[in-house]
Amino acid sequence: MLMAAILAILVLVAATAKAQTSQICTCTRISGYIYERFIARWLWLRDRLFLKPTAWSISPEYNYSISYTTTRGEHPSPVAGDLILPQSATPYLVVEWDPYWQIGSGAIVNATGQWNIWIVTNPSGNNPSFSPTPSPNLGSSYAGWDGIGTGTLNPNPGDRILMTVTYDPSTNILRGIAYDMSTEQSASFTLDLNGYFTPPTNGNYVFGVGAGTWFAYANWALLYVAVNSTVYPITHYLHRH
Repeated sequence: MLMAAILAILVLVAATAKAQTSQICTCTRISGYIYERFIARWLWLRDRLFLKPTAWSISPEYNYSISYTTTRGEHPSPVAGDLILPQSATPYLVVEWDPYWQIGSGAIVNATGQWNIWIVTNPSGNNPSFSPTPSPNLGSSYAGWDGIGTGTLNPNPGDRILMTVTYDPSTNILRGIAYDMSTEQSASFTLDLNGYFTPPTNGNYVFGVGAGTWFAYANWALLYVAVNSTVYPITHYLHRH
């Protein structure tokens, strides 16, 4: 399904990962990038952390049919593509690396990097909300932290991008880095979530990795995904729109 001329894809790891209040959680993936058009790089990679679904599960029954909604063009950030937002009984984190912040968007006041981070609440599956609102760094009209971080990564055709997102529940600190394994360019961020996000309680959670592009200006391949050093199959539990 094509909506708002945006292509997006979401892969949910084929097993839940266990989180503990004292355990640092790390989500790692390697994505291959094929650049197809001459226009500026309208593309992005996303991770979703700490999903707690009650209307769907990680099982073949829900392959291609998880309960979700999308932003449908109403974006919480001035630089962000369409978002696939799965149902979850509890709030979860969406972390997006989007190089267009520095490659094509022009100067935006208080935007220093290539990362967007949102806290998503979507218990019904069809009525999501984003926080914090207003955006702590961009102010009114937007939500979450938009265009934060340091460093510039400008990928080339054929490059492999290593993206790692780490969350420490003992400090409520979220960190991320996107690293071009060909050019050694990198973009990173560190974010203190205290006062905004409550560390998850002990239990099992679903983690998702995704990618997207505006129209057909890029193509992504997911080559590797792991949560807390456990490698998961990437051929199942796929949803695209």
